[in-house]
Amino acid sequence: MCDEEKQDHIQLDYHIKQLGGSLEVLEIFKLMRSVDWLCANLPIDTSRMGSPELSYGGFYTLFTVARDTLYRAVISSGFFNDRYAHCWGDWYLFDSASRFLDVEAVSLICPRALCIEVGEKDELLRPEPARACETSVADAYVRLGISDRFRFAVHPGTHKFCRDDINVQ
Repeated sequence: MCDEEKQDHIQLDYHIKQLGGSLEVLEIFKLMRSVDWLCANLPIDTSRMGSPELSYGGFYTLFTVARDTLYRAVISSGFFNDRYAHCWGDWYLFDSASRFLDVEAVSLICPRALCIEVGEKDELLRPEPARACETSVADAYVRLGISDRFRFAVHPGTHKFCRDDINVQ
């Protein structure tokens, strides 16, 4: 994205926030409607829908799937964390601290299959705050007797997908 496009993006977000929304919510809405169109117009087996995403994609996946029950499985890599430890303007929703943060969004995905990945050497998001939030999510799956549907993986790498399950803690 060039500087001019980035400035337009920021200005659009400011205008949407003045109306009580955010560009992130608009993007989530667009994702949901796009998938709805694809499912209605292509031979897609919706009983097998999943979404593996990294970083910003991990953000959009968690919040889209929390809202859209069409998905059966989710992998969010390089996003799930404590928003108080990592409060970036473009990774939070307006007034979200009084409504829900990552743990609450993930709780809306339960009882569907969910894998959260974080990198031990992630240069953007520290893994320790994510580990602290993970317990709440794991407890929900355990209480429902479906702990096999949740996986929290810390891989030895940086801000990327884990490609080697052998080295996952």
